[in-house]
Amino acid sequence: MRMPNIFTLIGEQCRIKGVIIDKDVIIPPKTEIGYARAADAKRFKVTESGLVVISKEMKLHASLDPSG
Repeated sequence: MRMPNIFTLIGEQCRIKGVIIDKDVIIPPKTEIGYARAADAKRFKVTESGLVVISKEMKLHASLDPSG
């Protein structure tokens, strides 16, 4: 039985805090998640306690650094 390729890729210079990342997620370099709750809530599920949840197979195509 062959196992499927399952991975999560986090690019260089990312800032990630208080985030649950599922499998098969690609996060581009310089992405910032978990530092600006309002910005995170526009793109991801944010729990009442402030945890950011990134669901399975989500591919982020551009940096999410709120500073641009």
